[in-house]
Amino acid sequence: MTQDPTPCTEDNESPFEPPATSAAVHGSPTREAIEAFFEHGGGAAFWDAGFYGIHGYLVGVASATSWPPQQAWLDDLLGASEERHDSAEAIAKALVTLYDEIHEQIHVEGVIALPQGCEFGDDPLGNFYPAPVGSWARGLGYAREAFGNILWDLMLSPVSAEALEEASLPDEFGDGDEDLDALINMNMMCLDLFSDRAEAEFIWASVGVDDPERELHNAARIAQQHFHDALHLLVGIGQTYGEADDLFEDADNSKARLSWPRQPARSSKVGRNEPCPCGSGRKHKRCCGDPRDK
Repeated sequence: MTQDPTPCTEDNESPFEPPATSAAVHGSPTREAIEAFFEHGGGAAFWDAGFYGIHGYLVGVASATSWPPQQAWLDDLLGASEERHDSAEAIAKALVTLYDEIHEQIHVEGVIALPQGCEFGDDPLGNFYPAPVGSWARGLGYAREAFGNILWDLMLSPVSAEALEEASLPDEFGDGDEDLDALINMNMMCLDLFSDRAEAEFIWASVGVDDPERELHNAARIAQQHFHDALHLLVGIGQTYGEADDLFEDADNSKARLSWPRQPARSSKVGRNEPCPCGSGRKHKRCCGDPRDK
């Protein structure tokens, strides 16, 4: 059973702090090993979101509708086993240690603590990638593209009313489909917005508003204000429905759609911000690489 949403402080600091023994705090051997590889070592050649992005990615893996096997997400981050060099095996162990901690937080404790130092700045527009929260959001997005996400799949699939009722959604959202769609869209916006400012600017400019910059600032302010509530809902639903087929009325179609791997996170493939190879002129992540189109 999910816990009641915990209110955030006025400056939107996370109500959940990583314990001193966490792999996500500064100075932990696990964090130092991951930072050394993905920020300064060989991983920096294909990973652009640093340690915060790795943490967001693993939150995405742990909250996917159907958990991918460990080898699938390790191969997505590091390449197939036969392509790895010797030092990558030590990095793989560090990644598994961090994943195990995140998985336990989501599915046992029902909360998630962002890594130490992953905090919002005062200016909402200053939180876009490569700021800490923006990097975390970018990693979460990479995992969604590769393995799906419970919120995305709520939008893509017919939902069992009985199963959804058990998710303990906030009281301000009713039982109707419109309320559910509003909830999911708001939560996805809060968790996704800061991952790519150029993409956000393009979206606001394309909808024909009079002052796109002002509207983007308002969206960033709202996303910052509700970010931890959105994360709490993601964790709560993930905790309730970890690998549960009863969330979907058509489990067979759900499983077919959720087969992995999807778009790899490693940039040796078509990059999420590169033009789509289909020739549409759109970014790959907003065209053939968008899981909502699958």
